[in-house]
Amino acid sequence: MKHFPTQYIAWLRSIVPAKVSGKHTVTTTRYMAHNRIEAEAYYLIAAGRLLDVNHWQQWAGKATAAFQLVDAYGREQYRSVQKGDYFRIGIPAPANPDGKGDDWVQVQEVGARNTGQQSLTYITVRAALSPLKQEDSASHFFDRTATSTFLVYQENCELIAAVYGRNEHPNSNSSQLITRLRNWLVYIGARLGLSALQWQSLTKGLLQFSGPVSGKG
Repeated sequence: MKHFPTQYIAWLRSIVPAKVSGKHTVTTTRYMAHNRIEAEAYYLIAAGRLLDVNHWQQWAGKATAAFQLVDAYGREQYRSVQKGDYFRIGIPAPANPDGKGDDWVQVQEVGARNTGQQSLTYITVRAALSPLKQEDSASHFFDRTATSTFLVYQENCELIAAVYGRNEHPNSNSSQLITRLRNWLVYIGARLGLSALQWQSLTKGLLQFSGPVSGKG
């Protein structure tokens, strides 16, 4: 992480869950604006896109996962994400029987930080039970130790969009054999790079403005 701004690294340490076990992933895209005024304006756009979860597929591309924001009672929401919400995720893979066809995560944290020189907006989610159906295991191909932190950051002329995956294990706790097999196959696909393609598409989309965008997975 030596090539990232010092404040960015410090904030990462405070918002991204610790590495404990399993697979850990990082996907980043960086954008250089022409000047700080432009960068600050683009940051506000990117932060708005980040918090508008229902339109993530619009920024990532039609071939990627579809996201629907849902509250704790299973009701679809059309607003900015809040702590305690769920994401209903329709991934381009076999349907998840335990999640009524979809995979589910719950929002652990939503926040923003600003020093006057640097700005950050972030969301951290954890693989979770579906609020529509009570099960013993997460309604996700990862088990409940897995988290993802999504963020956008701005300092001077630079913007960064990133996704940090932590403690990713296949979910083998379902009572249904077909679900366990499905979760393992999707997990293998994620290990082979399909998850990285999803998040690279999203981070690029969040920073898709009028200039060139460079990405690093």
